[in-house]
Amino acid sequence: MGQLPRLFGNAGGDGDFFPQLDALIGNLEGLNGWTVALGFGSLAALVLLRRFLPPVPAAQLCVIAGIVLVSAFDLEDHGVEVVGSIDGAAPQL
Repeated sequence: MGQLPRLFGNAGGDGDFFPQLDALIGNLEGLNGWTVALGFGSLAALVLLRRFLPPVPAAQLCVIAGIVLVSAFDLEDHGVEVVGSIDGAAPQL
């Protein structure tokens, strides 16, 4: 239950299951369809890949697919929150 607000892209509540569920239901009008589609699509891909192709690194493929989809369809301009630019250099010792 604690992860559903992140999957839906809205604020979650505090407390146990029922207060979190109440906060989630109260914020349903603020959902972004692109965020929900990307979240549920990733979840479905994870489940299906782990079920039918267990040796395939499902989580890595979902991250790569998410990056490609956000870039290809410019989902950041459609309200999907992204991390932003990440430096590719190795950390300094």
